[in-house]
Amino acid sequence: MSKDPNILAAQQWLNATYANAPGYEPCPPNGSTGWATVDCLTQALQHELGISPTVKNFGPGTVEAVKKRFRLPDRETNANIIRIYNAALWCKGYYGSEHPAVWDSTAQDSLAELYFDIGLLPRAPIDADMWARITRSLLRMDQFRTVPGGDGTTKRIQQHLNQRYVQLVRIPAMNLVPTDGVYSRDVQQGLMLAVQYELGLDKATINGYFGDGTQQALKTKGTGNTLTAELELLFRAACWFNSPTWDSNGSAVHFHPENVLDEDLWAVTEPWVRTFQAFSQLPTGGENYNFQTWAQLLVSCGDTSRAAEGCDTAAYTSKERAQALKNNPSNPYRLIGRYLDEHLDPEDEHYLGKALKPGEARDIIDGGLGLFPLFQYNGTQLFNFTYEKGYDQGLKADAKAREHGIPHGSCIYFAVDYDAQDHHITSNVVPYFHGVRTALEKSGARYIFGVYGTRNVCERVSREAGARWSFVSGMSWGYSGNLGYPMPHNWSFNQIREYQFQAGYGLDHNIHRKNSDDGVWRLDATDNGDLSLRNYIDFVKRVEGVISTMGDGPPRQSVIDNTLAFLRWAEPNYHDWKWSAILGAIWQEVLDACAAAGIEPGDRLKYDDPRANHRITLAHFGAAAEGHFAYPGSGTDVTVGEACGWAGDILNAYTQWRENHRSMSGEDFCVQVVGSATVESRFSSDNLIADVDAYNISHYLHGLDGESGGGDDRLLSDALFTYHFWDGANRSAKRFTHFYENRFGGSPSTFRETVRNVLLDFDLFSAFDWGKKFFLPDDEDQRPDRIPSEQLASFVDGLHTVITRRMEGE
Repeated sequence: MSKDPNILAAQQWLNATYANAPGYEPCPPNGSTGWATVDCLTQALQHELGISPTVKNFGPGTVEAVKKRFRLPDRETNANIIRIYNAALWCKGYYGSEHPAVWDSTAQDSLAELYFDIGLLPRAPIDADMWARITRSLLRMDQFRTVPGGDGTTKRIQQHLNQRYVQLVRIPAMNLVPTDGVYSRDVQQGLMLAVQYELGLDKATINGYFGDGTQQALKTKGTGNTLTAELELLFRAACWFNSPTWDSNGSAVHFHPENVLDEDLWAVTEPWVRTFQAFSQLPTGGENYNFQTWAQLLVSCGDTSRAAEGCDTAAYTSKERAQALKNNPSNPYRLIGRYLDEHLDPEDEHYLGKALKPGEARDIIDGGLGLFPLFQYNGTQLFNFTYEKGYDQGLKADAKAREHGIPHGSCIYFAVDYDAQDHHITSNVVPYFHGVRTALEKSGARYIFGVYGTRNVCERVSREAGARWSFVSGMSWGYSGNLGYPMPHNWSFNQIREYQFQAGYGLDHNIHRKNSDDGVWRLDATDNGDLSLRNYIDFVKRVEGVISTMGDGPPRQSVIDNTLAFLRWAEPNYHDWKWSAILGAIWQEVLDACAAAGIEPGDRLKYDDPRANHRITLAHFGAAAEGHFAYPGSGTDVTVGEACGWAGDILNAYTQWRENHRSMSGEDFCVQVVGSATVESRFSSDNLIADVDAYNISHYLHGLDGESGGGDDRLLSDALFTYHFWDGANRSAKRFTHFYENRFGGSPSTFRETVRNVLLDFDLFSAFDWGKKFFLPDDEDQRPDRIPSEQLASFVDGLHTVITRRMEGE
C-alpha cells in the first residue's frame, strides 16, 4: 500500500505533539489510515477539549465535550483542532487543506461533500448535537463513499437512515451509519433503531434490542396487509438486506433494488417475501406483514417461540428420553444433535461428559429420533483453528463416527463456537476446514462435513472450504457474524434458543429446514454406500446386452457409442440440435430395442458416488464421455469432443462469472463457485466429477493408460467397474490426479495454456471454436479476449486451484 504524505505528516505531528498527553499511545507513522491513526486523532481531540486521561474511544464524555465547545471548523480558533479535522478528512479519503493548521475553501468543500455522502439534507443547519455526531463519524473508520463491493441501493438506504433518524428525528441511541454501500453490523443496528421508532416506542427507550417491547409492538403495529409508509419502506429495506433468498430448486432469488425506496405495490414485493418465508421455514401466505417474517428479517434467531423439529444437547440421551422428546406434547422433536467426542479427560475440572456413550446412538434411534453428529474440540478460541488441527480432528471425527456405526454419507458438523471475526475466518477458520475436508477424503470419503457457527462463518466456510450443510448459531443474535449477513444458502439447522427440557437436561431448540440434512436414522458401520453405483453399472450392462445383439452384432466402438448416447438421451437438453451437431442422434433402432427389453433412457437418471458423496447425473456423464470417446484430446489443443465435457463447462463457468459475479476476482469466483455442491453453479460439483470421470473412462477405453484390458474388447460397464472398484491405478479414489496427469501431463503450465486455449483460441476450421458463441457472454465486452489479461489469468489460476485442491484430498 502506498504512503499518503498528508496522513504520514499527520501521524508524525500527532506523535510529536501528544507524546506526553495522559493515556496517549502513538500510532505507527506509515502513511496509511487505520484504527490506530483515527484513535490517536480521537485522543488528540480529547486532550484539546480538556479530557484527561485520553482514551481510544469516542464515548459519551467526548460527545458532550464536543457539544459544549460547538465550533464548526470554519469558526474554530484552535489551530490544533483544525489540524485534527484536516487529518480526519485525509484519512476519510477527502481533500483537506494543504496547510494543516488552516481551514480553507478546499477543506470546507470536502466537508460539504462529506455531508452529501452521509445523506444529510442540504442547507439544513448543523447544531451542537449534530456536529458531535458528525465528529464521531469523522474519527472512526466508517466509510461514506461507496467501497468496492458496495451497491447503490444499500447506500441509499444508509443515507435515508442517517437523514430521517439521525438528522431529523434525532434518536438518542443512534449514530450515523456508514454509507459505503455495504450491509454491516452498524447498518443492521441502525435499521433496528429505525423500526423501533416507527413502531412508536419512546425515543428515550429505543436501544436496538429485540426485546419484549419491540416484539409486542411488531405483533400489533407491524402486522396486517398495510402499514405506514415508513414501516413498509423499512420492511423492504430488511428484505433487500436479506437478499438473495433461495427457492426450492436451490436458485438465488434477488429482491429488486428499484422496489426498496420507491413507492411499492405489495404485488411486486410478495413473490420475494413468499420465497423468503419458505426458505426460512416459515408459514407462507396470510397477512402481508406478520411478526414471524419481521423477526426473521431483523435477527438471526427470528421468532424464538416457534415450533422446531430439531434439538441438540451435551447431555446423555437415553431411549426413554428420546421417546419423551419425540412425544413432547408442546413440541414434538424429530432430530437431535449429539457430540461424537470430547477432548478433555474425565479428571479435568471442565469435563462435561458430552460425548456419545457406547450404545447411545442406537438408543436414540430406537427411541424414534434421527441423529445428527457434532464435533467440537475447544472450538471456542482462535488458536484451535489451523489446517493441522482441522486435519487431526477430521481423522478423529471419522474414527469416532465409525465407532458409533454412523453410516456412509452422513454429515458431521464441526463447530466454530465463538464470534469469529472476518479476518480470522480467512486466516484460521477456512484453513481449519480445508484440513477437515482433506482428512475425511483421505479416510475414504465416508462422511461429508458441515459447519456450525454464525451466519458469516457458515456462508464463508461453505463457499470457500466446501461445507455441505450449515448449522447456524442463530440464538447468538448479538454476534457480529450474525449481524449484517443473510441466512446461509445451505442452512439445515438454525439454533434459536436454549432451555431446560427436564431437570438437569438442557436442550437447544433448532429449526430444521425441510429437504436438507435429515440426520442418521440407521446405524451400519459396514455400509460402503456403493449399492447405487453397482445398480448403475448393472443398468449399463443391460443396455450393452441389448445393443450387442442387434443385427449382426455391432462392433465394440459402436456398442460403446450407443450406450453412452442412451445415457445422454435420458434428459432432453442433452440431445437437442447443438448436441446432435457434435455427437449425432441415437439410432431409433437402439431406443426401440431397449424399449422392447423394458429399458428406457429415463429409468436411471442419477447414481450416488460413494467416493465423492455426490449424486451424479448420468446424462451429463454420457454426453461428456461420448464426446471424449469420439474426439479424444491431448496436449494444449482442445477438441470439439471436449466441449461436451470439461472444456464446455469451463466456458459455462466463465460466462457465469462475467455475467453475475464480476465484482469477484476470477480466482475467488472459481474457488467459491466452480465445483461447489452448495451454491448455484453452472460448473457444479456433480458436473465436475462427471466431466473428470468421463475423461478418465474414455481414456481407459482407448487403451491410453497402459492398464491391462484398456483398448481391447471391454465395454463401458467393464471400464466403470474397473474404475470404481479395482484397487489398481485407475480407481476413482484418484480421479482428479489421473485427470490432471493424463490430460495435462501433470504440468501447471500445460494446464494453464490449455485452459487459455479453451477461452481464447479461434481457428476458422475448428468446430469447437465456432461453437464457443453458444457458451460465452452475449456482451462481447465480457468475452475472454476483451477483459484485462490479469483478470483472465486470475480465472485460470482459480481453475487450477480447484483441481489441485481436489488432488490434495486424494
